[in-house]
Amino acid sequence: MKPIAILSRPTGRLGKLSVVVIIAIAVVAAGGTFAFVKMRSKSEAAETDATGEVTEEAAAEENLGPEETVDLGEFLVNIADDGGAMRYLKTQISLVVQAREHEEAGGGHGGGGKDGPQLPPAEHRIARDAVVSALCSQKFETLREDEGWSDLRDLLRSALTERLESFQVTEVLITDLVMQ
Repeated sequence: MKPIAILSRPTGRLGKLSVVVIIAIAVVAAGGTFAFVKMRSKSEAAETDATGEVTEEAAAEENLGPEETVDLGEFLVNIADDGGAMRYLKTQISLVVQAREHEEAGGGHGGGGKDGPQLPPAEHRIARDAVVSALCSQKFETLREDEGWSDLRDLLRSALTERLESFQVTEVLITDLVMQ
């Protein structure tokens, strides 16, 4: 009786083909792993500058507190009309904000109070001033279009984020609106 060889050496054409297939699979797997590592390192590199330090923007995002919705109150302003008539805009605006340089144990920025989160008084006045300036610069015809409101929200968000030193505005909510 002849012993059965469990591991035998591949012979012939079929053996060479299986070796080529195994090598091809190994090359594809190595290439995929290399591409994954490269893409991941690029996304991490986007958060660091040339010196290897975290950029200010990435660091600022890490220091933001939780999102809170604050009410700025009601606004009644005059807006221009192409015909020269005086128009009025009455609106209620709330903001979704995040406190910059958030302190974990500090307990927030303006206290909740019975009406919910509030901006500190100085920041509240600055925010209202920025909103009034932006609303007064609008035209009645522009606001009648859907794009006009989207543009106004973008304008308010950028103006408020720029003017409010302690907060980043992530969203502007127009909760009530009357135009005449």
